[in-house]
Amino acid sequence: NNNTSGGIVLNSGADLIGNNITLHSNSPTSYGAQIRLNSGSQINATNSLVLKDEGSRTDLDGTGYAGVVMSSGASVTSPALTVQTGGAELSYSGATLNVSGTAAFIRPGATPIKINAALSIGNLILEADTAPTLSAAITSTGTVIFAPYTANTPIGVAGAAGALQVSSGALNNITAPLVTIGAVGDTGAMNVGAYTWANNAQLITGSGLVTVSGAQALGSHSFTLETNTSPAFSSTVTTTGAVTILPATTSTTIGVAGGAGTLGISAGVLGNISAGNITIGSIADTGTMTLNAYNWNAPLSLLSGSGNIAINGAEAMGGNTLFADTLSGNIALGASGSVTSSAAGTPITLVAKAGNFTDSNASASALSATSGRWLVYSTNPASDNDGALVNSFR
Repeated sequence: NNNTSGGIVLNSGADLIGNNITLHSNSPTSYGAQIRLNSGSQINATNSLVLKDEGSRTDLDGTGYAGVVMSSGASVTSPALTVQTGGAELSYSGATLNVSGTAAFIRPGATPIKINAALSIGNLILEADTAPTLSAAITSTGTVIFAPYTANTPIGVAGAAGALQVSSGALNNITAPLVTIGAVGDTGAMNVGAYTWANNAQLITGSGLVTVSGAQALGSHSFTLETNTSPAFSSTVTTTGAVTILPATTSTTIGVAGGAGTLGISAGVLGNISAGNITIGSIADTGTMTLNAYNWNAPLSLLSGSGNIAINGAEAMGGNTLFADTLSGNIALGASGSVTSSAAGTPITLVAKAGNFTDSNASASALSATSGRWLVYSTNPASDNDGALVNSFR
């Protein structure tokens, strides 16, 4: 560890080797680059490397004022890299970064993170309250994450309103399996403009309102929305792949098509989704999921961990399948609850692995698979209430 009240400069020939290496410059009023890796310098950390600068001065006549500079010709090798400034500029200018795990670039204040040279990386986190400047290509073998430094910072995607702008130009410069925008602790709004994605897309917030105001074209890529607040879609999400909507906090209740729940997925939102399949919830969830009636245009999966799944309306699947699975909760059909499907095979499957099934619908066709069969699994069929359903075995 190196902590200093002045700057730290590694010139050509400097070679730092260690397990966990931290370079920390804590002079917030000094001019000049507080941590600078010049061409020919090397750092090799077995476990982790942290470059942290407390400097906030950005006014040295427009030159040499950055808080952390990683210059072309410098070399960094570490499974994990964290680079953070106290408010001054953070710029990447072509150093060789051999980071097999995650590199996190973190910067508060109004000066952007700057990627000035092509960057190849494992996972990359860009955490700031202002738009990053990505003037070169980023190639990731994992996930690229854009997240606000301050939880209530509004995010604007592809030209929509927001202090933290994730522009179409920035997204165009990224090649990665997954691009994630936001974090589970966020409270600021996220506005999403029209964009054609070349990768899987994930939008995450805690209590911030997510508004999709422009068409999201994903080709065969997936779209995931993780939030505790009911989203607003005034435009479409289109993919031949998967669309997943789940809560950011596992205890958040989910309401589908007008059903009761903190995370409300309205019929209007569902109507704006065209997907190869739709998943709601996750096997980690503990909150109840409640569905009202809806005519579905894609195969549907309903997932929960210990939460109950209540089907209180008519789920008309057409030629699509419905799969509901709660690991230790119960599954119930309400008085008006039903599932119908014309798909072949087993288009309706209800699984309460360690729970029970209850049918409060008086109709013998509350579960109807006209071209196949339906299946219900529970921990003990003798404890189920099958209502008027006629089953072949128990």
